[in-house]
Amino acid sequence: MQFSPGLLSLLAVLWAPLACSVNSSGLPVSAAGAAGGSTGSGGMFQAGGGTSTNETPSLGGTQSTGGAVGAGGMTSAGGATSAGGTSTTGGMQSSGGTAGGGWAMSSGGAVGTGGEGLDAGSSVQATNCTSKGGQYLSGTCVFDCSAPGTCAGLVTCPIGQPCRISCVGTSCGQGIDCTNAASCDITCGQVGVAGACAGPVACGGSQCTVVCTGPGGCKGGVSSTASKTQIGCSGVDTCAGVVSCGGDQCEITCGGERACAAGANAAAATSSIRCSGVNSCAKRVTCSASTCQVSCAGGGDKNCADGVFCYSADATCP
Repeated sequence: MQFSPGLLSLLAVLWAPLACSVNSSGLPVSAAGAAGGSTGSGGMFQAGGGTSTNETPSLGGTQSTGGAVGAGGMTSAGGATSAGGTSTTGGMQSSGGTAGGGWAMSSGGAVGTGGEGLDAGSSVQATNCTSKGGQYLSGTCVFDCSAPGTCAGLVTCPIGQPCRISCVGTSCGQGIDCTNAASCDITCGQVGVAGACAGPVACGGSQCTVVCTGPGGCKGGVSSTASKTQIGCSGVDTCAGVVSCGGDQCEITCGGERACAAGANAAAATSSIRCSGVNSCAKRVTCSASTCQVSCAGGGDKNCADGVFCYSADATCP
């Protein structure tokens, strides 16, 4: 078959792009592919790494460089997770200072010391008080002998304690002993109820107050060596026995009819005796102190009938 020269020229032009050659590796390379520099270089993915300009191996750059996967920066570094500062160090929880040490609760100071309860010293005083028949209330040993006939024996205040003693009717029949007390507040009888504190009443300590109100109360007499003493015999026939006091300051008032029938003696540094009841202080009245005041204003033929004797440079006596 013969072709005209014009047709052959046309075919040559059409076949030229399809011509191929062999490279050094023996693989065929199309002329167009060899020239396909922009694709074969793959330069953007394989940093100059290809050994040939062959487009296919060089395009494998995505896997060989594998930048996003291979570097795996965010995952392998894993900074936020692996450091895990907040969780792994767990500073606030692991130290657990407040809960772990727990000292505020373990010391339990307020409960352990029992602030509102009794300390060791108070506990001993409470025991001593109750052993004498009293009730320990707010630091004071209290004897409530308000029912007639109660506290039939001698009522004794514990050593070194303040005492408050209330006797009514025939209670406290054997008397009261406060000679070793810190202080004493004593009430014998009430108006219209007779016979309280039939036995002797004796006081000591820093302060002593004795009030004899019911008829015939404090029959056995009253004596005190307390630093400060107040004795009041206001009921009829109260304080039938001798009434006496010493210490620094003493006041005796015999205000009831026939009160202090056996007389009154005051020997405190500053003393006063008032015989204000009708026929009170029938027996001898004696005051021997730095300062004495004695009055007999009760009236009656037996008021201070046995005389008043004051032994003081500063005395006011009838």
